[in-house]
Amino acid sequence: VVVVVVVVSLQVGAIPHTGLTPLCSRNGRWVSAANHTAGTTTPNATAATAGTCLCRPGWWGADCGQLDLLPVTVVAGQTPGAVWPLSRATSSWGGTVTLGGDGVYHLLVSEMANHCGLATWQRNSLIRHATSLNVQGPYVAREVVIGVEAHNAACMDARPAGGPACILLHVGSGSHDPSRPIQTNCSSGFTPINRNAAGGGGG
Repeated sequence: VVVVVVVVSLQVGAIPHTGLTPLCSRNGRWVSAANHTAGTTTPNATAATAGTCLCRPGWWGADCGQLDLLPVTVVAGQTPGAVWPLSRATSSWGGTVTLGGDGVYHLLVSEMANHCGLATWQRNSLIRHATSLNVQGPYVAREVVIGVEAHNAACMDARPAGGPACILLHVGSGSHDPSRPIQTNCSSGFTPINRNAAGGGGG
Protein backbone atom coordinates (compact mmCIF):
# COMPACT_ATOMS: atom_id res chain seq x y z
CA VAL A 1 0.00 0.00 0.00
CA VAL A 2 1.39 3.40 -0.94
CA VAL A 3 0.62 6.96 0.06
CA VAL A 4 -0.56 9.01 -2.89
CA VAL A 5 -0.78 12.79 -3.23
CA VAL A 6 -4.00 13.53 -5.14
CA VAL A 7 -4.29 16.82 -7.00
CA VAL A 8 -7.77 17.35 -8.42
CA SER A 9 -8.29 19.64 -11.38
CA LEU A 10 -11.45 21.57 -10.47
CA GLN A 11 -13.00 23.17 -13.49
CA VAL A 12 -15.61 25.84 -14.15
CA GLY A 13 -19.30 25.07 -14.52
CA ALA A 14 -20.32 23.35 -11.28
CA ILE A 15 -23.32 21.06 -11.42
CA PRO A 16 -25.62 21.23 -8.37
CA HIS A 17 -26.11 18.18 -6.17
CA THR A 18 -29.71 17.94 -7.30
CA GLY A 19 -30.29 15.64 -10.22
CA LEU A 20 -27.18 13.50 -9.73
CA THR A 21 -27.89 9.95 -10.85
CA PRO A 22 -26.46 6.45 -10.28
CA LEU A 23 -25.95 6.23 -14.06
CA CYS A 24 -23.30 8.91 -13.65
CA SER A 25 -21.72 7.46 -10.46
CA ARG A 26 -23.63 10.16 -8.52
CA ASN A 27 -20.93 12.54 -9.75
CA GLY A 28 -22.91 13.97 -12.63
CA ARG A 29 -26.30 14.42 -14.29
CA TRP A 30 -27.68 12.25 -17.08
CA VAL A 31 -28.39 14.28 -20.21
CA SER A 32 -31.30 12.74 -22.07
CA ALA A 33 -32.69 13.66 -25.48
CA ALA A 34 -35.50 15.55 -23.74
CA ASN A 35 -33.29 17.95 -21.77
CA HIS A 36 -30.18 18.13 -23.93
CA THR A 37 -28.97 21.65 -24.65
CA ALA A 38 -26.80 22.14 -27.70
CA GLY A 39 -23.33 23.41 -26.94
CA THR A 40 -23.28 22.20 -23.32
CA THR A 41 -19.89 20.85 -22.34
CA THR A 42 -18.73 18.66 -19.49
CA PRO A 43 -16.05 19.94 -17.13
CA ASN A 44 -13.47 17.85 -19.00
CA ALA A 45 -14.27 19.80 -22.17
CA THR A 46 -16.09 16.96 -23.93
CA ALA A 47 -19.34 17.92 -25.64
CA ALA A 48 -22.37 16.53 -23.84
CA THR A 49 -24.83 14.88 -26.16
CA ALA A 50 -28.19 13.25 -25.60
CA GLY A 51 -27.75 10.09 -23.58
CA THR A 52 -24.47 11.00 -21.83
CA CYS A 53 -23.31 12.15 -18.39
CA LEU A 54 -22.62 15.80 -17.60
CA CYS A 55 -19.93 15.54 -14.90
CA ARG A 56 -19.43 17.72 -11.86
CA PRO A 57 -16.04 19.44 -11.46
CA GLY A 58 -13.33 17.03 -10.41
CA TRP A 59 -14.84 14.06 -12.28
CA TRP A 60 -14.84 12.82 -15.86
CA GLY A 61 -15.41 9.72 -17.98
CA ALA A 62 -18.44 8.17 -19.66
CA ASP A 63 -20.06 7.59 -16.25
CA CYS A 64 -18.28 10.41 -14.35
CA GLY A 65 -16.51 7.69 -12.39
CA GLN A 66 -12.92 8.87 -12.86
CA LEU A 67 -11.16 11.56 -10.84
CA ASP A 68 -10.01 14.44 -13.03
CA LEU A 69 -6.41 14.46 -11.80
CA LEU A 70 -3.58 16.73 -12.82
CA PRO A 71 -0.49 14.96 -14.17
CA VAL A 72 2.01 13.84 -11.54
CA THR A 73 5.73 14.36 -11.70
CA VAL A 74 7.48 11.06 -12.40
CA VAL A 75 10.47 10.65 -10.09
CA ALA A 76 13.16 8.17 -11.10
CA GLY A 77 12.86 4.92 -9.15
CA GLN A 78 9.45 5.88 -7.77
CA THR A 79 6.02 4.56 -8.70
CA PRO A 80 4.15 7.42 -10.48
CA GLY A 81 1.97 9.16 -7.91
CA ALA A 82 3.43 7.20 -5.01
CA VAL A 83 4.92 9.17 -2.14
CA TRP A 84 5.71 6.52 0.47
CA PRO A 85 7.30 4.05 0.62
CA LEU A 86 9.77 4.46 -2.23
CA SER A 87 10.22 0.71 -2.28
CA ARG A 88 7.40 -1.81 -2.29
CA ALA A 89 9.40 -3.77 0.27
CA THR A 90 7.56 -1.87 3.02
CA SER A 91 3.81 -1.58 3.68
CA SER A 92 2.20 1.62 4.90
CA TRP A 93 -1.12 3.42 4.99
CA GLY A 94 -2.53 6.85 5.62
CA GLY A 95 -0.19 9.75 6.11
CA THR A 96 -0.20 13.54 6.23
CA VAL A 97 2.15 15.91 4.41
CA THR A 98 2.76 19.33 5.98
CA LEU A 99 4.93 22.18 4.68
CA GLY A 100 7.08 23.31 7.59
CA GLY A 101 8.46 26.75 8.29
CA ASP A 102 11.82 25.40 7.14
CA GLY A 103 10.50 25.06 3.57
CA VAL A 104 10.63 21.26 3.87
CA TYR A 105 7.67 18.92 3.39
CA HIS A 106 7.19 16.62 6.38
CA LEU A 107 5.38 13.30 6.02
CA LEU A 108 3.99 11.39 9.00
CA VAL A 109 2.83 7.95 7.95
CA SER A 110 1.82 4.60 9.46
CA GLU A 111 4.32 1.90 8.51
CA MET A 112 4.64 -1.83 9.21
CA ALA A 113 7.90 -2.83 10.91
CA ASN A 114 10.15 -5.59 9.57
CA HIS A 115 8.76 -5.34 6.01
CA CYS A 116 5.50 -7.01 7.07
CA GLY A 117 2.11 -6.61 5.40
CA LEU A 118 -0.89 -4.62 6.59
CA ALA A 119 -2.36 -7.69 8.29
CA THR A 120 0.18 -7.15 11.10
CA TRP A 121 -1.08 -3.68 12.00
CA GLN A 122 -2.07 -4.77 15.53
CA ARG A 123 1.48 -5.84 16.30
CA ASN A 124 3.87 -4.14 13.85
CA SER A 125 2.50 -0.67 13.09
CA LEU A 126 4.62 2.38 13.87
CA ILE A 127 4.66 6.04 12.85
CA ARG A 128 7.45 7.18 10.53
CA HIS A 129 8.69 10.70 9.78
CA ALA A 130 10.07 11.40 6.28
CA THR A 131 11.01 14.64 4.53
CA SER A 132 11.27 16.05 1.02
CA LEU A 133 11.93 19.36 -0.72
CA ASN A 134 9.03 18.57 -3.10
CA VAL A 135 5.50 17.66 -2.06
CA GLN A 136 5.50 14.76 -4.54
CA GLY A 137 8.83 13.43 -3.26
CA PRO A 138 11.07 11.63 -3.19
CA TYR A 139 10.88 11.45 0.61
CA VAL A 140 13.81 10.43 2.80
CA ALA A 141 13.15 8.34 5.90
CA ARG A 142 13.89 10.11 9.16
CA GLU A 143 13.16 8.95 12.68
CA VAL A 144 10.44 6.63 13.99
CA VAL A 145 8.20 9.08 15.87
CA ILE A 146 6.22 6.46 17.80
CA GLY A 147 7.27 2.82 17.84
CA VAL A 148 5.20 -0.34 17.80
CA GLU A 149 2.31 -0.18 18.18
CA ALA A 150 0.89 3.08 16.79
CA HIS A 151 -0.95 3.98 13.59
CA ASN A 152 -3.52 6.26 11.87
CA ALA A 153 -1.00 9.11 11.83
CA ALA A 154 -2.45 12.52 10.99
CA CYS A 155 -0.90 15.96 11.37
CA MET A 156 -3.14 18.86 12.42
CA ASP A 157 -1.72 22.25 11.48
CA ALA A 158 -2.33 24.53 14.45
CA ARG A 159 -0.49 27.58 13.06
CA PRO A 160 -3.73 29.45 12.23
CA ALA A 161 -4.49 29.38 15.96
CA GLY A 162 -0.97 30.37 16.96
CA GLY A 163 0.12 26.80 17.64
CA PRO A 164 2.76 24.51 16.14
CA ALA A 165 2.93 23.38 12.51
CA CYS A 166 1.93 19.88 13.51
CA ILE A 167 -0.02 18.31 16.32
CA LEU A 168 0.26 14.56 15.76
CA LEU A 169 -3.01 12.68 16.08
CA HIS A 170 -2.72 8.89 16.26
CA VAL A 171 -4.01 5.62 17.67
CA GLY A 172 -1.78 3.50 19.90
CA SER A 173 0.71 4.46 22.61
CA GLY A 174 3.88 2.89 21.23
CA SER A 175 3.89 0.08 23.78
CA HIS A 176 2.89 -3.21 22.16
CA ASP A 177 0.69 -5.83 23.75
CA PRO A 178 2.90 -8.76 24.92
CA SER A 179 0.13 -11.13 23.81
CA ARG A 180 0.79 -9.94 20.24
CA PRO A 181 4.55 -10.30 19.71
CA ILE A 182 6.09 -8.24 16.92
CA GLN A 183 6.28 -10.30 13.75
CA THR A 184 9.72 -10.59 12.17
CA ASN A 185 9.52 -13.29 9.49
CA CYS A 186 8.29 -10.99 6.69
CA SER A 187 9.72 -9.75 3.42
CA SER A 188 8.83 -7.42 0.54
CA GLY A 189 5.80 -6.04 2.36
CA PHE A 190 4.13 -9.42 2.73
CA THR A 191 3.39 -11.53 5.81
CA PRO A 192 3.60 -15.34 5.80
CA ILE A 193 0.16 -16.77 6.53
CA ASN A 194 -0.21 -17.94 10.12
CA ARG A 195 -3.85 -18.67 10.77
CA ASN A 196 -3.21 -19.31 14.48
CA ALA A 197 -1.79 -15.84 15.21
CA ALA A 198 -4.04 -12.80 15.61
CA GLY A 199 -3.23 -10.16 13.06
CA GLY A 200 -0.76 -12.47 11.36
CA GLY A 201 -2.56 -13.27 8.12
CA GLY A 202 -1.01 -12.78 4.73
CA GLY A 203 -0.91 -9.35 3.16
